[in-house]
Amino acid sequence: KYGFPSPIDHHLSRNESIKDFVYSHMHITPLLGKKSVVKFIDDFYLGKINVSNYWRVVSFMLWYHIFFTHKGDYSRIS
Repeated sequence: KYGFPSPIDHHLSRNESIKDFVYSHMHITPLLGKKSVVKFIDDFYLGKINVSNYWRVVSFMLWYHIFFTHKGDYSRIS
């Protein structure tokens, strides 16, 4: 039995504003191992890992930067 397939992985891998956010914020988000996150994000965009693990990293970045840095307007990320 399989769950309902979602097209979110295609959207995340092709959305340039999300991609720009991830690459620009992965170096300034604490608690993330920089080298491993770079490899992890690159692997997602190469199709080597699934969206659920990628989404965890992106969610953490968004959560941290919205609630702790209070810098920037993240409403444009859609």
